[in-house]
Amino acid sequence: MTPAIKLPDKTAERLLTAISTKPLLEKSAAAEVIDALKTGKPVNWNLVLTKQFESEQGGRDEAES
Repeated sequence: MTPAIKLPDKTAERLLTAISTKPLLEKSAAAEVIDALKTGKPVNWNLVLTKQFESEQGGRDEAES
């Protein structure tokens, strides 16, 4: 397992804001990536992309209703 990365103060909040405000990832998917960085766990990209896909599908379904 990769050792946890010590992020400077407020880095997680800044990453979350940067990733989610420039439509790269939805907040729940971005939070998953940041949590993996903080804990040193590998990023579960299948989970991240599934959350992203579900969010995009949900948004599309609501727009069509």
